[in-house]
Amino acid sequence: MTPVLFDAADYLFNAHAVPPALTGLGVLVLGVAVLVSERASRVSRAFFAIMVAVSLWLTGIAGTYASNNELTGMWWSVFGFIGVAFIPSTIYVFAVVVMGIQARRRVLMWIGWLLSAFFLAAALSSSAMIAQVHRYWWGYYPQYGWLGIPFLAFFVGFVVVTMRDYWVEYREALPGTRKLRLRALLTAYSIFNVAALDYLPCYGIPVYPFGYVPVFVWFALLARTIRRYRLVDIVPAFAANEILATMADPLVVCDADGRIRVVNQALCATFAYTQAELLGAPLERLVHAEGNSTAQLRRLLSSGSGRDEELLFSARDGEPIAVNVSISPLRDRAGAVVGTVVIARDIREPKRVEAALRSSEERTRLIIENAMDPVITLDAAGAVIGWNSQAERVFGWPRHDIMGCSLAETIMPPRYRKAHARGMQRFLATGEARVANQTIEITALHRTGHEFPVELSIWPVKIGDTFTFSAFARDITERKRAQTDLQQAKEAAEAASRAKSEFLANMSHEIRTPMNGIIGMTALTLNTELSSEQREYLTMVRSSADSLLTVINDILDFSKVEAGKLELHEDDFGLRETLGETLKSLGVRAAAKALELACEIPSETPDALVGDAGRLRQVLVNLVGNALKFTARGEVVVRVSQESRTPDAVGLHFTVTDTGIGIPADKQQRIFNAF
Repeated sequence: MTPVLFDAADYLFNAHAVPPALTGLGVLVLGVAVLVSERASRVSRAFFAIMVAVSLWLTGIAGTYASNNELTGMWWSVFGFIGVAFIPSTIYVFAVVVMGIQARRRVLMWIGWLLSAFFLAAALSSSAMIAQVHRYWWGYYPQYGWLGIPFLAFFVGFVVVTMRDYWVEYREALPGTRKLRLRALLTAYSIFNVAALDYLPCYGIPVYPFGYVPVFVWFALLARTIRRYRLVDIVPAFAANEILATMADPLVVCDADGRIRVVNQALCATFAYTQAELLGAPLERLVHAEGNSTAQLRRLLSSGSGRDEELLFSARDGEPIAVNVSISPLRDRAGAVVGTVVIARDIREPKRVEAALRSSEERTRLIIENAMDPVITLDAAGAVIGWNSQAERVFGWPRHDIMGCSLAETIMPPRYRKAHARGMQRFLATGEARVANQTIEITALHRTGHEFPVELSIWPVKIGDTFTFSAFARDITERKRAQTDLQQAKEAAEAASRAKSEFLANMSHEIRTPMNGIIGMTALTLNTELSSEQREYLTMVRSSADSLLTVINDILDFSKVEAGKLELHEDDFGLRETLGETLKSLGVRAAAKALELACEIPSETPDALVGDAGRLRQVLVNLVGNALKFTARGEVVVRVSQESRTPDAVGLHFTVTDTGIGIPADKQQRIFNAF
């Protein structure tokens, strides 16, 4: 029957289970911390194995104590034995590794692993190792079967061997960190071994298993030892191996004959070789066949030293790899040269970045050189440090003559030089710029001495702690000339237009006189005896003449407006009479379309006015005529309202409303904009 491990009915709270559970957790945390801090080195992995075994043992013991029945207690006892079985072998392996005697104890380490695996297999598959669990006053506890005695002999034997090796190494160690570490470990494991008394209840002896107490002390001593002495000695050989393993640059050590004896991982990764392929091979194997890199390398090896020499090495697949080679001699204790240390830094990426930078600089130079406008660069003192070909053409100064010269003293008129110097000083002192970062028009000075207008854009660029200034200049002489010509042409056109308007305005009387004569004589003729056909023809003549006179009046009025000669007459007139006569003339058109034409004038509106009744009539005829034209049914109403009044004047508002199609809102501005 298999227990349900997480069924609450199978457990009860037992205060005796808390100490081993907490101790087991602390031991496991210490093992993980050492594994991380020592970067999973061999000795930290061996230490972590001990911590896992002890943690499993204590966790199993805590679970057994808290069990509420034999089946659950048995399961936790077997679980805890996973750790118990491997405690002797893991402790011994750790001791061997930390003392550095693996070669001498390799067989014994394998015997320990095999025996631990054997006893664990027995515990998992039969009752020969753990026969049952017995309930003591502190809780359930495992009872060993007939394999318990051999296991106890295995445990005690490996403890004795471990402590003997610690003692021997401690006695032989020289004073220093190693001796102090071995003494601390010897003390800690001596206390840990007291926990072996926990085996007594496994053989039916009712002694309270207080083994978690010496384990806790062992745990505290180990933490203190590791914090003070670490687990690995930093000796020259260890440091050299770590440096070789972790350095980023490829490194190779050659003997006096130039054959490779040592390579690091970075070199193998960079050139895609294995260590077996390179060890014993001549160093020239790494050199690319093209170019003179082989000769350069031989020269460096013969000289015995060299720094940052650029050579071309070759990867395993033949890919050329540019490297910076530094060579130093390797000497023995007597000072004799026994080999050479070669560091070959891969510079493919720096060279790619450098090439990209050169390409970018060249593109920028070509853009500036071929720009259509002058491009000028100044240093913080105002001296020219950049001058393109267009600047030569516009200002007349060759590049070789102006480089390093003051810009103010060369292309700036004397009257502006002091203000320019003050502006530069103010910007460098306070950062305040009045002409920087904007486009301005100034007067420049040509090398020949004549002045001309330019459009200048200048901006500061901060590089480190100093400033440079870049400027675009454009010769706007032709633009200014074109603007002047355009202004003159505009003024001439406006003068011609005014002359035309003045002519038409002056000719208004002469143009109207013949038309008035035609209209007058036609009216007189219509008062005589005429045949019906003659009357019809003359009526058409009069109508056409009236229409033509209206057009002429509109043209002449527009000309007067353009010429500024439109005059308003001030005559006495009656408001209601004027509006009545005006609308009466439009009544025929309204009646023809069956439209109602009305006029509304409030009684409080004054009737006797002084003004230009003719212009008022002209405006109303146009507005009402348009309303009649675009209204198919309904009415057209003229309304007059009083807006303001003083003792001497009155302001009237005339509106014309209709029921026609109207004007869309988006079209009104375009239609009325001209007015």
